[in-house]
Amino acid sequence: MGTLAPVGGLPSSGGDGDKPPRKSNKGTKHKPNYKRDRKGCKTCRRLRIKCDGALPICNNCHRRDRHCEGYDTR
Repeated sequence: MGTLAPVGGLPSSGGDGDKPPRKSNKGTKHKPNYKRDRKGCKTCRRLRIKCDGALPICNNCHRRDRHCEGYDTR
């Protein structure tokens, strides 16, 4: 009977032994790959409140008796 080589022994000489271990992306924040649509009026965006995007004046500005500055055009 011959001798058997151990399983999971030393790495081969041409393997990945020279490369540093990869860093994990776990816990890092990634910027989304899309741009958000700006649907709110200028007044709501300036005040950082949610806008319903109604035309010609949004309901937030109408209810609170504010001057609705309108929407950006693209």
